Amino acid sequence: MVNIFINKVKNSNYSIESFINGLSDHDAQILVLHNTNIQCPKAQPTIKRQINGTTIAQFKLSFSDENWLDTFSEDDMDSSFNNFLNIYLRHYYHSFPLKKYCDNYTKQGWLTKGIKISCQQKRDLYILCKGTNNSKIINYYKTYCKILSKVIKTAKRHHFNNLIKCSKNKTKTMWNIVKTETNNRDSNDKLPLNIEGNSIKDYRDLANVFNDYFINATNTHQTNDMSKNTEALNNLYSVFNKPFPQFNMTPVNAKK
Repeated sequence: MVNIFINKVKNSNYSIESFINGLSDHDAQILVLHNTNIQCPKAQPTIKRQINGTTIAQFKLSFSDENWLDTFSEDDMDSSFNNFLNIYLRHYYHSFPLKKYCDNYTKQGWLTKGIKISCQQKRDLYILCKGTNNSKIINYYKTYCKILSKVIKTAKRHHFNNLIKCSKNKTKTMWNIVKTETNNRDSNDKLPLNIEGNSIKDYRDLANVFNDYFINATNTHQTNDMSKNTEALNNLYSVFNKPFPQFNMTPVNAKK
């Protein structure tokens, strides 16, 4: 049994209805508060520590360079532990700093009033389908879901296109949208790359694989795909009829 208490002074306009949900021999009770304004809480910035592959490697490296003289030179066990804890926390706070994330995309600017009404209608249809075997109602619900899904995708596409179009840093805005939509804030948390049957996930090994590939890619294409290279060069020459301007290389030093 669940008891619900409301303040009739603040919520004088309300109604109570019974609903047959088919789950038990007791009907459900629906409490509807009319003319009630619910204030949405303001989005608060999230503070998280930057823990990823790079910061973990930095933490291990700084931890391995510690000499631990202050820890092992103490005869008292409590003092030795306190020295160890201080050293550990110093490296921890330095390697994993706090960063404030202000997610501007959680406001869901694509969520219009019409989409909210449609989502509520979808939920009502879902509840109706659970208590009936009518094939027409079930098919109508499935069709409604497909149409609503297409509308939401279109609204998101237009909203994100406007964000990128009006942004001063389009690359950063684009990647923020990707991270928000994929719920992925850690760029190092990715699926492994399958290379010739070997699963590689470490970012240093991935960098070496791509480095080796691009170093040897030119020689491989020149020896095996001469016809393709010739065709590509001919296409470039046909597009750029005028000669390329001369490059002037300016000497630089450490100060420039």
